Amino acid sequence: MMPSSLVLVLVLVLSVMVTTASDNPCEEGWHYHREGKKCLWISNTRMPWTDASSECKSFGGRLLTIFKPITQHFVEKLIHDDQYWIGLSDIMIEGEFQWVNGAKLTGYTHWAGGQPDVYKLHENAANCVMINYAKNWKCVSCSYKHARFICEKTAPETPGGNREVTTPPACEEGYTFRDENCYDIDECSFNNGGCDQICINNKGSFVCKCMFDYYFNGTQCVLEDSIIG
Repeated sequence: MMPSSLVLVLVLVLSVMVTTASDNPCEEGWHYHREGKKCLWISNTRMPWTDASSECKSFGGRLLTIFKPITQHFVEKLIHDDQYWIGLSDIMIEGEFQWVNGAKLTGYTHWAGGQPDVYKLHENAANCVMINYAKNWKCVSCSYKHARFICEKTAPETPGGNREVTTPPACEEGYTFRDENCYDIDECSFNNGGCDQICINNKGSFVCKCMFDYYFNGTQCVLEDSIIG
């Protein structure tokens, strides 16, 4: 007969395994980003940005969008020291970056130093964004063939197959559900919202501002005197 202590250990192990599986409502091979309510998939293959975008669409998703620091930090834990396409480009209007869902690039960014390179922007008809080896955003030609990519799609509301669960109502972007209500998320309370100087929290969003005598060049705050002459 099996000792009672060993039985208890086996029960606890099985309980943890079942709980872990049920906590991830995504398909096998996809990672559950709970805060973003997304399922993320990391490719092993390499291809140009447009091909990567089409590949994600074939899975019922799209290339990764990153609107908040918490998503960037979650992805950084998943990826290796490599290059990964994300869903940001200036394909529609040269020099104006948009996400694949049509949202313009405002608020949070995670550009590498010197990015986006405004001089190189005019050399190419289209420029696409990747997460580079240092896990920062870098703008390169969309035809670059040596990057992997990250897909996203909305996480199912019913984890664990057909097992019904109670899920809170979905809040709009920039809000979180708590105590039976949707409350605004203060993005500025975490890493200053990723802003260079001033972060101003608004309902459902936030905006980066610069101090007096500085201007925002699309990436960071620059002293106005530095552009004279």
